[in-house]
Amino acid sequence: RFNGSEGGGGGGTAWSPMDDELLAQPQVMKLLDSLREQYTKYQEVCRQRSKRSQLEEIQTKVMQVKHLGGI
Repeated sequence: RFNGSEGGGGGGTAWSPMDDELLAQPQVMKLLDSLREQYTKYQEVCRQRSKRSQLEEIQTKVMQVKHLGGI
């Protein structure tokens, strides 16, 4: 019976890593949230860059058309 109780104690120690995981979960969630924020910011920056490049392309085309019109 003592061995059985010791086995139960072993089970108890086996649970401690689970407790660590539960404690770590909020940190993991925070990490995921921050990663998500960074990713959305990155996407926004990429969008703005693509918009900017599109605007530049349009401007160059307009200038070309103006030059052609001038000729």
